[in-house]
Amino acid sequence: MYGSALPKLKAGHMSKRQRLFTFGMVALLMAAVLFQSCGLKADPVPSDAIRIKPISDLDVQLKTDGILLRWSIPESVSLMTKFRIFRSELETEGSDCPGCPREHVLIVELAVDDSRILREGGSRLIYKDLLVKPGRLYSYYIIGCNRTGSCSEASNRVEIKIPKNTVP
Repeated sequence: MYGSALPKLKAGHMSKRQRLFTFGMVALLMAAVLFQSCGLKADPVPSDAIRIKPISDLDVQLKTDGILLRWSIPESVSLMTKFRIFRSELETEGSDCPGCPREHVLIVELAVDDSRILREGGSRLIYKDLLVKPGRLYSYYIIGCNRTGSCSEASNRVEIKIPKNTVP
């Protein structure tokens, strides 16, 4: 009764209307996929991520027993919970090239409450590098990190030269 008005099709064949409908749906699906993937994308950032300001006032001072590094925490202490101190070392005489690019290596990673960090006022911190040699040019920078592992950019770089006849 109902099927008598429709043309009889062989198994596996579709009517022209069914083919057009299927083609239209596939084209619409492909267009949706293409439009979803165009444009510039940025790296994913967790919604609770907080950018940490880098240390900007790192300075150095030569002492008789090493090199003092001083810096201020740019934000509240709760954001920076550890510090990574990097150092480059060049001979002042001989084969090293003072104008060449430097290779800074991590010399220490310290928690904000580490006993090797001294406090000077509220947010000013001091670390003494005892493993230095005379006749060397040292360069330092510091990266601050929070408890989730997010870190700041590198601080300002500082340099200090230990004269050859000095005994640190």
